[in-house]
Amino acid sequence: MRNAVSLAFVVALSTLAGACGLAGSAATGVATVPTDAGDPAEGGGGAVSLTTLALVAGEPGGLGNIDATGADARFAQPWYLADDGLGHLFVSDGDAVRRVDEASGAVTTVAGIAYSVDQAGGFVDGPGPVARFNEPSGLACDPGGVVYVADSGNSAIRTIDAATGEVATLVRASDVGGAFTPVGLALDGSGTLYVADFGNIPMAGPSHETGGAIYRVTVGGGAGGAVTLVAGSPGGAPGIVDGTGPAASFGHLRGLAYDGVGKLYVADGCAIRQIDPATGVVVTTTAEACVDQLYGLASDGAGSLYAADGASVIRVIATATGASSTVAGQVGAAGATDGVGPAATFDGPTGVALGNDGTLRIADTGNFTVRAMVTASAAVTTLAGAPAYASSEDGVGEGARFNGPQGAAFDGAGHLYVADWSDGTIRAVEVGSGAVTTLAGSVGTAGNADGTGAAASFYEPTWVAYDGAGHVFVSDSGNFAIRRVDVATAAVTTVAGGGYVPEGLAFDRRGMLYVVDSAYSSIRQIDVSTGATEVLAGTVGRACGMADGVGTAASFCGPLGLTYDGVGSLYVTDNQTVRRIELATKRVTTIAGSPGVTGSSDGVGAAALFDQPSALACDGAGNLYVADSFNATVRRIVLATDQVTTEIGRAGQYGVVLGPLASARLNGPEGLAAGPGGALFITDIDENVVLVAR
Repeated sequence: MRNAVSLAFVVALSTLAGACGLAGSAATGVATVPTDAGDPAEGGGGAVSLTTLALVAGEPGGLGNIDATGADARFAQPWYLADDGLGHLFVSDGDAVRRVDEASGAVTTVAGIAYSVDQAGGFVDGPGPVARFNEPSGLACDPGGVVYVADSGNSAIRTIDAATGEVATLVRASDVGGAFTPVGLALDGSGTLYVADFGNIPMAGPSHETGGAIYRVTVGGGAGGAVTLVAGSPGGAPGIVDGTGPAASFGHLRGLAYDGVGKLYVADGCAIRQIDPATGVVVTTTAEACVDQLYGLASDGAGSLYAADGASVIRVIATATGASSTVAGQVGAAGATDGVGPAATFDGPTGVALGNDGTLRIADTGNFTVRAMVTASAAVTTLAGAPAYASSEDGVGEGARFNGPQGAAFDGAGHLYVADWSDGTIRAVEVGSGAVTTLAGSVGTAGNADGTGAAASFYEPTWVAYDGAGHVFVSDSGNFAIRRVDVATAAVTTVAGGGYVPEGLAFDRRGMLYVVDSAYSSIRQIDVSTGATEVLAGTVGRACGMADGVGTAASFCGPLGLTYDGVGSLYVTDNQTVRRIELATKRVTTIAGSPGVTGSSDGVGAAALFDQPSALACDGAGNLYVADSFNATVRRIVLATDQVTTEIGRAGQYGVVLGPLASARLNGPEGLAAGPGGALFITDIDENVVLVAR
């Protein structure tokens, strides 16, 4: 009877896990299982060309840097805004300055890089794509087409030619004569730029803290870049003291606005301070104009200031009386809902800019969007970008929500199983309809309890594999355990674990389970019927290494993803490489990438470079797909030649864009699973969606 059971298991698995030259595998948290797989020896029908990226479930949105229109665009950290009076909005975003067409919502990057997982800001003048900023904040536009940038992290004022994107430096800290953290900018229309200097909060502690100041910068003529102090005491202690010039003191300054009739207003914590730039006289007009913190300011030229309050509301302040009120949003009620007045919600808005059309544009930083509010009605809409839809609702297609989807496994019968990492659940996706249900685990309940459905608990489940016999196996990484979920009953049991951190999973044709042990940089073999575990390759306790070799003579350095090719070999992603383990000999060979070297180059073997490769999946035609997570791409390795090419996405462009693969983009591809007809399922952990390329 035991032989009969084993034979049934092997027959089931053989139709589910073919070779990389055949049809599917149980992989990296992914089982690549075509529903129409025939005889594995026939190769699964040959290669299928992927052409289109489509949504299966979840709603795209969140952090990124994609230039596109409306909800297809992505922002990294929309911060401060400036309106050029010509229908364009400029946005400081991450380490870039971007332009939004106010009519269409089309977003383009003018200069710098908004977001990169590997690259910090810099200080480089030059053409837009070459130029670098470091945490740019306040912006101001002059009628001549120059955009002024408070490059806070570089202690500098930079200029951008809006027509060409050329970046130059106007003011450095040395021109000011001391510490300089410019944040707010305002132009007075006569060739003078005003700067709100935040002040300084040093790591040394409050006793070394200094308050802000207001500076005047001449931007026209031969004296361009000349800096003079208007008000405040640079180097002095922070405070709210009215007075003239250096006799006045400020706290930490942010947004700055010019009212068109000779007065400046600055956001100083929750206070609004008025500055007469001609005399340097500083007066506090409103001592408490916010709940959390005031950021951007915009003047309508008729006695009203609009301000972004970090408590997720937009405030309006009467400059004559100092009276302030909430015009849109609800205090403390973060959200991304469009609506009128209090029916609209925001999440940590910062920059504001008022256009000639009477519309206030708002950098809704926590939602990664730019919003628009008609000042006459307080009606709020979303102009560009899309919020992150991270939660755990069951539903269909865009109505479903995920929260950190990672490993995925396809069962060959139309179901994809997903480890929803942040919520600690295992989700089931009907790929035909996009219907999503929670199979096991309970949102917000981290634990290690065995049980059925919601009575079971997980702690940071990462990768999954389907065994071909009705069970999903889970790397429950936070619990250092391998768990088994019976698909028919949702019963969860603990199979193995203890003393190691499981990641990628894969079954071979015998029903043996292989597990990546990322903590001890080894590959383990588990007999799931007994729980017996042994080390297949690598040596537990050995220092991180990348030596090819046989069994324990080989070494690994942070392996992650795993797949079985159906004909005798495992493939592992490890320290920017892809490696092969021949099960018959336990020989480990590096087939692509260079150990520890990040990049995105296509090429053969070591000439190809990756940046945090994770999941793996076979297409049944001699190709191995790799989720190159930090590059936001999916790569293909032709196993006969070790040739690596980029199949989906473009390195350095972060944000899900659906459609033809030539223009399609990804954000954080993490899990892969090959499906029927050559389809490739992708979990995108950064946009909380399940996608399919076919």
